[in-house]
Amino acid sequence: MSPSGSQLFFEFKFLTLFSTFEYVDITFNGLVILFGAMIIIGLFAASVLFLRKENRLANRVLACFLIASSLWLIHSFMNIAGIFAQNANAYFNPIYYSFAFGPLIYFYVRSITNSSFKFKWIHVIHFIPVVMQASLYWFLAFQDYSYKRWYWENVHLPYTYRIEFNGTFCP
Repeated sequence: MSPSGSQLFFEFKFLTLFSTFEYVDITFNGLVILFGAMIIIGLFAASVLFLRKENRLANRVLACFLIASSLWLIHSFMNIAGIFAQNANAYFNPIYYSFAFGPLIYFYVRSITNSSFKFKWIHVIHFIPVVMQASLYWFLAFQDYSYKRWYWENVHLPYTYRIEFNGTFCP
């Protein structure tokens, strides 16, 4: 496919653990470039925060939030770049951990406002929905396309899609 007008198609080898596609055509437009830049900046900022010595707990919690946000943006990037349209089997790749946002923001604010705050094992209870979400996506990642399609049509779209989307920022 040759580039035409303002559209630029870039073909590259896309290797992934969970999907079987080899080549992907990405239409680079302003939104795709913006999402790509946000992903790179988020992962870079997370690595810088994770390595900082000062205010270690708050920085690491914020770094985890940036990683979860970047993974969420990768999912959106794949959608707007047309990757899911080219390979629908890639849709349920385990990169969408939106239920982590609420607990991570909560613990970040708590560690910033209370200098004596220490993360304890009892706090793990806040991440139970995240573990359930991750377990579901990891399970679905290894299923064949027919099962993923059945899950999308009969469970995810009518029930869990809105719960997951609306519940993203609930602590």
